[in-house]
Formats: sequence, C-alpha cells, structure tokens
Amino acid sequence: MCSTSRSFAAEELIPTSSHYTLRGLRPFVTVRLRLVLANPEGSKESEEIVKQTEEDVPGPIPMESIQTGPYEEKIFMQWKAPNETNGVITLYEITYKALGSLDPSADLTTQRGQVFKLPNETHHLFVGLYPGTTYYFTLKASTNKGFGPPVTTRIATKIAAPSMPEYETESPLNETDTTITVLLKPAQSRGAPVSAYQVVVQEERKQKVRRATDVLECFSIPVSFRNASILNSPHYFAAELPPVSLAVVQPFTIGDNKTYNGYWNAPLSPAKSYSIYFQALSKANGVSISFTVYFIYQFNVLLTVDT
Repeated sequence: MCSTSRSFAAEELIPTSSHYTLRGLRPFVTVRLRLVLANPEGSKESEEIVKQTEEDVPGPIPMESIQTGPYEEKIFMQWKAPNETNGVITLYEITYKALGSLDPSADLTTQRGQVFKLPNETHHLFVGLYPGTTYYFTLKASTNKGFGPPVTTRIATKIAAPSMPEYETESPLNETDTTITVLLKPAQSRGAPVSAYQVVVQEERKQKVRRATDVLECFSIPVSFRNASILNSPHYFAAELPPVSLAVVQPFTIGDNKTYNGYWNAPLSPAKSYSIYFQALSKANGVSISFTVYFIYQFNVLLTVDT
C-alpha cells in the first residue's frame, strides 16, 4: 500500500522468486508491504515492511495560482506550490528580464534579476523596475533532487508621470502689462514618451501664495480661453506644444496673442492676478495618459482682503 495524503492498496501474485520489483510508484511516498508465502499446505503472512520511495524533482508551479499586482516601478507576485511536489520543496527560483518598453529611450540593459525564496515564501515584491515596461518572468520549484520544469509569464508595469525638473523661484525673462516670458524646461519620460506640453493660465480670484516647487493636481480637461469665459472657469490652456519644440530649455511668452495647436494664447489683463502652470503628458497605446504639473510663476498679484 502506498500513501501520501491519499492511499491505495493492491495485490500482486508473484511466481516463485527470491526478489520482486514494484514499478510505477510515485516519488516520495510511503510503501507498506506484507509478503504472503503459500504452498499446497497453507500460507503464512510476514510482518509489515515500511519503505519510502526517493524524492524527485517537483512538477511545475500551477499557472492559475500566479497572481500579480503591477505598479509603476514594482510588481507584486504570489504563487502556490506545485500540485506534484514529489518531495519536500526546498526553494523557489524566479528570474526576470525586461522585454521592451513603451518608452523607446529607456535603457533596459540592467533590467534583469534573479530571486530565491524559501518554501514558505510564496510571494515577492520586485522593485527598481522601469515604468511602462513588459517583463518576462520564469518560476520553478526545487527539492533535494533539483529544480522542476519552469513556467513563464509576462507582466507590464504601469506608465508613470513624466519627471519635471524643478522650477526655482526666479524673475521672469521679461514682463509687460499683457505678457510674461518664462523659461520652459523639457520633462524626462518615465515609461512612455512625452506626447505634449501644456501651458495653463489660472486667474487667482483670491490671493494665494505658491512656491515654484509646488507639485499640484493636473489640469486633465482642456479648456480654451473662449470656453473658460463661457464656463466661468478660472483656468484656460494658453498653449499646447509638441515635444520636438522643447528638446532643450526654451523661453516662452504667455499672452503673445498667438495660437498653439488650437489654443489661443490670449493677452493677459493688467488688472488681474494669474498663476502660470506647465504640465507634461505621456500616452500609452492611445488610452492611458499621465500628467505632471508644476507651478512656475505668479503674475501681477493683487492684494485682496476677504470680507
């Protein structure tokens, strides 16, 4: 009789012989044997013999047990032991490498690694990954006899908002009653190429003091100057610039009365107070979109007193 968590029994009729081999047994199971000697005069049963078959390499980790949680720069993964352990699991090995990124400028040469986990550690958090990148994972389990067959899966990290350089508090390059000229700085893509830059002008109807290093919520819904007037929106898009126009630091004049990709850069009012924002956008597969926005200047701040 062989047993692990399950058991079964069988009888074998053995011709006259001094030895016999039981075949087709599973690895790492307990076998209980009794020999029955028989002749025309009768039969006699031996004492029980208990043996265990040797370990073997385990089966594959079940694909359906692999669960993942991708983030921008990390991936959480968990799994279960093989259905056929064929022994005592001693180790799990996970290797990974980057296959490709939505960002063509990404350097993926170092995006690979290997992790070993103890038998009771069936999960791992992979960190230091690159956003918007597909990774190829290989998982396999081991007993004292070695590693079993591997299973593979592909997981992609999420794209991240572009990294915007800091804007120090500094004077504008030029300022008139209706315009202000500032320096715009290119962003660094993180998982998907920068698809556009947007200059946003917000009328400050109450006095607010902001710092140039403030990172704020993005302006996700485009509003033109004319629509802002109709909707009574405090902000409008003064310009949308393609990435090629901002490969290096460039001056830009807010209020120059020109149109940039359908957005009118209307002259500023000398009687109003404005905050100027600059945001970068990234798109992936035409669906996912990410923003980074920085406050860069406050213009014609009018002191007001709340009543």
